[in-house]
Amino acid sequence: MADDFEVKGLKELDEKLDGLAADMQWKILKSAGMNATKPLLDEVKATTPRATDDKAIAAREKKGRKPLHEVMRRWSESGEKGEDDIGWIHVGHRSKKHWWAVMLEEGTDKITPRGWMRRAMDNNVNTILKRLTIALQKRIAKFEKTGK
Repeated sequence: MADDFEVKGLKELDEKLDGLAADMQWKILKSAGMNATKPLLDEVKATTPRATDDKAIAAREKKGRKPLHEVMRRWSESGEKGEDDIGWIHVGHRSKKHWWAVMLEEGTDKITPRGWMRRAMDNNVNTILKRLTIALQKRIAKFEKTGK
């Protein structure tokens, strides 16, 4: 019965998802993952290094780049379609104009690492897991009741 379904581990989750169509599995996992990563996105945006130098801001604007905290997003992708189809949720930036975000995160020989994305993940990992568990339980139960 759906009401007493509880995610206790990956084995139970895998058994529950195996009973669903592949596209529904992806839909449930994607929406639960997007919901679970919201606190991470919020912290990454809030702690993103920001340029305070007027010269740096003017140079960025001249090149048509938005500030890094404005381009932080969540997006999902699926792997190869097939038997072992997997998906994942990214939190960060996708813009080729913001390639330097990795240098701020990890550092270079001239830039000390800022590590704001790693810190945000470390601070939110337990919250993400709790939210993911609750979202999966709700979405699977809803699907079992309505079929949607």
